[in-house]
Amino acid sequence: PKTVRITVTKDGFSRSSITGEVGSPLTLIFTRESKEGCGGKVVFPSLGISRNLPVGKPVTIVITPRKEGTISFACGMGMYKGSIVATEH
Repeated sequence: PKTVRITVTKDGFSRSSITGEVGSPLTLIFTRESKEGCGGKVVFPSLGISRNLPVGKPVTIVITPRKEGTISFACGMGMYKGSIVATEH
């Protein structure tokens, strides 16, 4: 499985564009660095996933893309945005 570390800063997600393969698990590890900004939560609307992001504690989310396309994610307020682009191999 592919592992991607994503840092959440007051400016957004550091590594906001991620690629993955359809059918292959993708482990995302979110670490929030500061209380500033709206990075207290990450939401994957199309997957029904929402996780709180406490400062300094890594939060792991495993996603297995089921079809080609883009899976968007954002902070709880929708100001910070990111995406996973899944392709067939």
